[in-house]
Formats: sequence, structure tokens, C-alpha cells
Amino acid sequence: MTDISLKNLTKSFNNKLVIDSLNLSIKSGEMVALLGPSGCGKTTTLKMLAGLIKPNSGDIFFKDQSILNIPTEKRGAILVFQDYLLFPHLNVASNISFGLKMRGCPLNYRRKRVKELLSLVNLEGYENHYPHELSGGQQQRISLARALAINPEVLLLDEPISNLDANLREEMRELILEIHSREEMTTIFVTHDREEAMLVADKIAVMNQGKIEQFGRPEKLYREPVSKFVAEFFGQANYINGTINGSSFIFEQGEIPVCAVLSKKIGDGRVTGMIRPEFIKFQTDSFSKEDSDYYLPGEIKKINFAGERVYYQVQLKDLFFRVTSLYQNDFQLGDRITLKIKPENIWFLE
Repeated sequence: MTDISLKNLTKSFNNKLVIDSLNLSIKSGEMVALLGPSGCGKTTTLKMLAGLIKPNSGDIFFKDQSILNIPTEKRGAILVFQDYLLFPHLNVASNISFGLKMRGCPLNYRRKRVKELLSLVNLEGYENHYPHELSGGQQQRISLARALAINPEVLLLDEPISNLDANLREEMRELILEIHSREEMTTIFVTHDREEAMLVADKIAVMNQGKIEQFGRPEKLYREPVSKFVAEFFGQANYINGTINGSSFIFEQGEIPVCAVLSKKIGDGRVTGMIRPEFIKFQTDSFSKEDSDYYLPGEIKKINFAGERVYYQVQLKDLFFRVTSLYQNDFQLGDRITLKIKPENIWFLE
């Protein structure tokens, strides 16, 4: 397994800055997602790691060794593209063993490795099929098997499942996790799908305009984003502008206590509080009030039913809150209700 470090990496195309002094450290054996909108530099970063593009400045290290002057085929990293790129004139066995053949591996070893990999990607018996005879999901599995044939230490995946339908995406996610664990590789994959990143990655690097806005475990990025950009990339959020004064968060609609540690960290002054819609509850007669909770009166202005979830919009004076409930309440438009908030579920943006 391989540690990876990107240090002050910069890349421009036609005088347009695409990667801006990017720094990232990935531990050996980690599964890391590069998450961000189109054009933020995710795929460019992946191609620089693979050696397909050279940075203008900065360096890339595998195991504390710079790889900038090491040819692509000798880096120990392999890139799997979104569009499969299988050789149409070669059958499955020949596609998978192509890299091994180029390295001069004997025929018996190539056949054995093909058989192992077809078993790994659950496509035993497909040796003699051609790419046009396979479904999109099967082609993606063969593309993955071809990448694994040379036993890479670093696996790079460029939106590997974005072309597949929902059921196949779930299968491929599980397969990628299984392969990552079994083959003991450091894996980096590009995606613009936050759910995919959270389901698969050990850590997520959120990219924005060629920089990494925040890097960490999915739970931390979801609950403790450093900016509105990161917060909104992980789903809907409610924002409350106010002031920290000692141990209180004071805003136009009320006042909520803040724990001493957090208030000391933030300091007094203007802040923006953030709370996710699913962290806000309705106070009903079946739930007793707790002293540690905070209660806000409001009026339901909008209801959207979406199966197991119901989305509400609640007005509190001139502030509107989104509230997500996992079950159907008997609330109607215009109902006066009370919202229950735990102060520890409010996160303050820098």
C-alpha cells in the first residue's frame, strides 16, 4: 500500500488556472473521494496522479518519493476512466490481459490472472465475449478487472459508476469496496455525487475552483462544514445570522445557549449558525419537553410528501426553516406548531 502526498500542485490550461496550490495527504490503504462540481479540477488532479498530465509546479509523492519524472507505466498507479475504453476488437480475456502481455508475462500466468479477476468481478465464463456483447455494467466490471490485472498499488477511478442506473450503481459501489479491501490498495475516486462519496469513502476532499475547501471523514464534513459551499454540497441546511455573546447565540427570533467550549473557540461577534433540516423535530404531545432543548413557535407554510420523507417549510417571524421528517404527521398547511432544536446540533460557520 502507498501513502500519497500532493504538495502545492498547480496546473493551468491556456493561461486558465485549474489547480491552485493544492495540498493533500492520503494515508496508505485509504479510500478517498474527490468531490466537487464540474470544472473544479477533480479529473485533472487524477490525471496528474496517473502521469497523463504534468503539473506546472508543485510535486506528487508516493511513499515519500517524487513521481513527477517516473513514467506512467512505472508509477504503480492505474486510472479507470468513466467511459470504459475497452478495445472493441479484443475479447474480454484479451482486454483484461493486455497490460500483462505488454509486460511480457507468460501465457499461463495471464490466463490464471484473467480467471481470478473474472471471478472477482462476478463475470466467470465471459472470457470469449466481446465488448459490444456486454451491458454497460459488465463493461465497467471488465474495465476494472483490466486495471487490476497488473496489481497496482494505487487505483484511480474517474466517476466509475455515473453511467449506470441506480441498481447497478449500488452493485458497483459494493464491488469497489470489496476490491479495495481485498487488494489492499490506496484508492482515489472522482465523483460529483455526495451520497456516493459518503457511502464509499473513508475521507472526502471537497474541491472548489482548484482548491480543497475541506478534507476529512464524511460525518465531520456533514455536521461541521467550514463554509456554506461545503454545507450545501452535502445537502440542505438552515442558516441563522446572529451574534455570539458569552454562552449564548442571539438572533432576531430568539436566543439559544452555546456550550462553553464552542463559544470560547468561536469568540464573541457576528456568526452564521447552521442546522440540518433532519436535526429539527416537531414538539408533539407524545414527546415530553426537555430542559436541554430549545423551542421555537412557527407556522407550516409548505408540505411536500416524498414517500418515507416529508419536507416542511416552517415560518418563524421572517425566518423560514426547512424541516425533514421521516414519517407522516397529521399536520396541515397553516398549522401553528413548535419546533424543537438541540443546541449541540447547531454548527457555526467561520
